[in-house]
Order: sequence, then C-alpha cells, then structure tokens
Amino acid sequence: MKLSRCRTNCMKASILVGLCVCITGCTNTDYIECRMNDERQKLTDVEIRSISDNDIVQNKVLQNGYTMLQWCDVKDVHMFDNDVEHLKDRKVSYNSFTQWSPEMKKELASVEAYGMDPGLGIRNLHEQGITGKGVSIAIIDQPFDPNHIEYEGKIREYEIYNTDPKGISMHGPAVTSIAVGENCGVAPDADIYYIGQSFSDKNGEANLKDIAKSIDHILEKNDHLENPVRAISISIGFMLGDNIEGTQEWYDAIERARKKGVLVATYSMAQNYRYCLDGLTRDLRSDPNEMSSWTQKNDLRGNVILVPEDARYFAGYGSSDDYCFFSVGGASWLPPWLVGLYALCLQVDPDLDSETFLKYTYDTGYSNGKSMQKIADPQKLIEYIKTI
Repeated sequence: MKLSRCRTNCMKASILVGLCVCITGCTNTDYIECRMNDERQKLTDVEIRSISDNDIVQNKVLQNGYTMLQWCDVKDVHMFDNDVEHLKDRKVSYNSFTQWSPEMKKELASVEAYGMDPGLGIRNLHEQGITGKGVSIAIIDQPFDPNHIEYEGKIREYEIYNTDPKGISMHGPAVTSIAVGENCGVAPDADIYYIGQSFSDKNGEANLKDIAKSIDHILEKNDHLENPVRAISISIGFMLGDNIEGTQEWYDAIERARKKGVLVATYSMAQNYRYCLDGLTRDLRSDPNEMSSWTQKNDLRGNVILVPEDARYFAGYGSSDDYCFFSVGGASWLPPWLVGLYALCLQVDPDLDSETFLKYTYDTGYSNGKSMQKIADPQKLIEYIKTI
C-alpha cells in the first residue's frame, strides 16, 4: 500500500511504505463490537529461526526495507557487537521472542529503556499528574489484541469494521501503546475508542471510503457519549491530488470532524489544518528527553510539528506481554503521539480546541531559530496553556 506524506508549502506528496504486518481475513460486515475476552489469534508458538550475519547481509530477513528479527535466534549474529548504533544502519526491528546473546541483551537494556520513554519531557508531566485522565480519544487502525499489559483496561470500546474480528496486527498494539501505554504512552490515563479495520482492500489499494465512514461513525457516537472523543489517530496520509479512489471522501470526513472540534491526526494534516507532522530521529543511546538528542528525520518544509519517530520500544503483537523495538520507525508512530499530547493538554484545559492546540504546540516548540520546523516541547506547551 502506498501512503502519502504532506508538504505544507507545495502540498506535494512523497511516497513511503507503511509498517504493516497484519494477520487478517476480510469479511463483509458492519461494525461489530468485540468483547475484550474474545478468542484471538496467538503467536506464542511461532517457530524460532536461527539467523547468522550472512543471512542479514544477504537480506534473507528483509521485509519492506526493514531487517525483521522477530522470532529469530540471533545469538550467532555479531555485526552489532561493537556498536548497537549499527542496528539503525540495517533498520533492525525485533521483539521479546528474539533470542540475543547474554552480552547483547545487556547492551540493549539501556536502548530499550530509552525506547520505551515517550520522550521530550512527557514523563515529567506524568509526575505532575498530567496523564490524559478524563479525556477520550479514538484510534482507527488494524485489528489487535486489546488485552496487552501496556493498555489493558484503557480500551473503552473495541469495534471491528469489514475485517476479521479475530485478526491481529503489529500496527494496532504499536500505535495504541504510543498513545496510551502504561510505560511507553504519552497519555497513559486517557480512554480509547478503537475501530479495527483494514487500511486496504483485497487488491492492496487504500480503502479510504471505509476509513472516512469510520470517522463519521465516531462523530455519530459522540452524540451519545457523556465524555465524547476529542481526537482521532489514523496512521496514514493522503492528499486530494493523489490518484487514489476515496480521497475526496477522506478529506470531507476530516473536515466534518474539524468543524466539530475533533482533531484528526494523520501524516497529511496540512490539507485540513495549517500544520504538518514530521518525525524525529536520534542515536539509540541518546536521552530522548534532551532536545539536542533529536534531529528532523525527513525534509518536510513549512509549519512542521516534529515528534519522536525512531528508536521506539512498544507493545508487540506476539502475546499480551510482548514488546517490539524499531531502531528506525515509520510515520505511523506520529499521529498517536500527537493525539496523546492533545489529551494531556485537554486534561489541563478541557475547552482547548484542536486548532488552537496545534497553534500553541507549534508556537511553543523548540527550534534552532533557523527554520520553521518546531520540535514539540510538551512542558513548555503545558505551562503556556496554564497561563492562558
């Protein structure tokens, strides 16, 4: 599936491949409410493969440009022994089922600890009691297991649309834990309304009409919720000029949400809002709470809000306590991070509308003074909101 990212000035879309490893089948159904204890596919008994340096060099574990070491025995892999930063060179990802040598596990401990930190001073806000408590947000993404220890009990409602209700994916746990994970989330006390659906049809083409329908479904649901959804995270991005069916419906649905005060975070936000979203990268051993650790990953220009993308450690899809590390992330990790930040702000000021939030986030963002790109500065943002 091809996914577009926005450019705020020329609105020219570039193409990237989303991080999607989905295990689903398709059915033709309406929205199905899923019970949290429903039986789902399990991946705990996947056969472990032994991998060597040569296998990695020959790209035998390469998928969509990533060296995927989930469910691999890599105790005989030595190319990363001298410097774990080489994990980024190979775009390595792995999970809790990956079997490292004792020496490498020790080396990775600090990398994983930094990767689980949402970064940019978010945990300092948590220590002040600013956790997104009392705020409802929604995620539209691929089906997942709602019982992962990172977000168990935080899912207020889980619905499935037009896909296998027993299906699971790596994408859903990742974005959910980035938004509300107990350890790695931006807003660990926010409530989640989740719609699981496929982002593509049976031909692999983007299914934008169905995604637009789910945006409207959440807006309709808001009419009956005591604590309505204030933001929706959707980890895709398309422009009106893209040659993909449904872009107009996609745009119109986001506009309806915007006019009702509901933020829809995607990575093509500039066509509905004044701001675009882009990712940050850092060295694996650098402190994610230091602004100096981060640099802009891509070359988006204009009014760009920058949030963490690379070197993240989050909920995995192998079991309810599996975790996955991506040395190099994808734009999919940006919308849930931004939505989580909005939830923190809404706890402080429930009347803060979405467009003002984006303006304040940009205006208070960190910059070297030479560009219009701004790294989100959550602590400065919250302090500013408190003074308004």
